[in-house]
Amino acid sequence: IPTFSDFVKKNTDFLVKNSRIGDRLQDKWCNLYHGACRVEGIKPNTTAKADWSEVYVEVWKNAEENDNFNDQQKQSNSESNQESTTSISLSKTIPSNSTNSSKSTSRHTLSETEQAYVNSLYQKLNDKKMWVLKSGRKVEKIMEECARDSKEEQGTHSMIIDPLDPVWESYFTEDELEEISSTNPPQLPSLTPQMTEYLKKFDNLTDLDELFDKANEDKFNPKKDADLYWLKQSIINALELYYCNFLNKEVKSASDLLHRIWRPVYLCFDQSPNISVTSGEKTCYASVRKRETEREVTIEAPRRFFGTRTDLLFYTQTTMREIGTTEVGLRSITESNKSINELELKVPKTMKDMLLRLIKLSSVNQNKIITCGLNISGLYLNQLVMNIPKGYVCRVSRFPVELQYPERSDNFIQLIKPILTTIYGTRIQMETTLKNIDIEREKTGILSYGFKKNSNNHNFPIPPCFTPIPTQRKRRI
Repeated sequence: IPTFSDFVKKNTDFLVKNSRIGDRLQDKWCNLYHGACRVEGIKPNTTAKADWSEVYVEVWKNAEENDNFNDQQKQSNSESNQESTTSISLSKTIPSNSTNSSKSTSRHTLSETEQAYVNSLYQKLNDKKMWVLKSGRKVEKIMEECARDSKEEQGTHSMIIDPLDPVWESYFTEDELEEISSTNPPQLPSLTPQMTEYLKKFDNLTDLDELFDKANEDKFNPKKDADLYWLKQSIINALELYYCNFLNKEVKSASDLLHRIWRPVYLCFDQSPNISVTSGEKTCYASVRKRETEREVTIEAPRRFFGTRTDLLFYTQTTMREIGTTEVGLRSITESNKSINELELKVPKTMKDMLLRLIKLSSVNQNKIITCGLNISGLYLNQLVMNIPKGYVCRVSRFPVELQYPERSDNFIQLIKPILTTIYGTRIQMETTLKNIDIEREKTGILSYGFKKNSNNHNFPIPPCFTPIPTQRKRRI
């Protein structure tokens, strides 16, 4: 059996044929590779980094050529963890009996006090307002069961559900997970026609000098042609990294990664009319304000001494309405403890804190408000959107497979397109949410005096995120 890196390199056609957009390529095939090694009694070799860029590009191309890209995106939540076709064709050599759910993620273990607090949140819910699935089961009741069973912190302890989290496979059927994913789903906006047309100029170009010359042909005004200017500069900045061989150098910090490779993320918001971006482990104000809500529960909630620190914070300058967050990890390992915990816990919890504060500050139906998040692991990017589709549930929608940053010029444009589309679409999602809030506020007009705090009959209190009790440090004498 070859090394895992060699297996990926030599079996590109096979991997493309048995993969789809909804698959986590690294996780799926690495698990199968380990299974084959166990059967043969051979020690697996995964030390060398596998290059998935060619496989990913071909899978993406196949989906677009078959004109079923959107259908695959809709089906991915229920099929991303299915490997039935692949398992049948590979069953003689590679058993697929490994899952990510068995991995240790170094998460916080809940104490009895913390478990009692989480139980109290679920017990206070109104059964009549819960999300009832077509099967007749209530989502919140099943989430409560999962919260009781899980000793280590999960999203369910904060009443957050991510349909792609493997933990839910033991509690919901595939049809139920599909319903949870497809109910009131968020949509990622596309690039403008002008931006799409501009990117077509780079099609079929693989030489670095040709790409760089093509990018410098057009001149755009930073103010009048803001979106096109950002698109052009993002491409030029990325190509410059190849000239200085930056991707092959040792990156010392996540800050270097953010400001050299992923700078298009925050530069995209330079011309945003109402959203500002700040970087450098900034404290999320919404997570600090959450403490006031926590004090209202029957059992005193665990206190936190400070708000969540985030690598990028998206907010409105004057009103401090926080609308998005970004976490950056240095290593390009999407299955590492840090990456998994940030993708499944830290980013979603920060997004929920922001979501609840936006609901509190506005009179908009809470089912129409979203918050956004970006999770970066080295050269991989995933986008998350949180909303409240029904009931008390805060749902995370994210890409089933991470977007990979191009490491070579020969597949540069194929890989950079979805990344730039995602960044731009995230900005439009945030701006649209803020615009909808302002429109609804204008419709409401001047509020009248009265005891009732919220005139929106559609909204009802959503429980806050669970916060672990801080560990008391011993003072030095």
